[in-house]
Amino acid sequence: VALSAKDPCLLLFYEDRPGVVMRASEIIGRRGINIASMEVLRRGKGEQAFMRIDLDARLPADDVDALKAMPGIHRVHVLDRVAGGAPIT
Repeated sequence: VALSAKDPCLLLFYEDRPGVVMRASEIIGRRGINIASMEVLRRGKGEQAFMRIDLDARLPADDVDALKAMPGIHRVHVLDRVAGGAPIT
């Protein structure tokens, strides 16, 4: 997974189950924040999964808390812009 660090980024670690991507997108969309890009990976059906979401704007803390409270979510990390936007790999 490559991270550009030009835009705010969310990293979600969760249990693979239907509706997680949809619910995360809804929380972000309710704020009117655009998803610039997204990557979703899983180890296998129903196993550990990972989602990287690059945003056009920072997601407020209460929405990050809503993501953390979603069923099956293990961890949520917020990465803010890095000076110069140097790639993180």
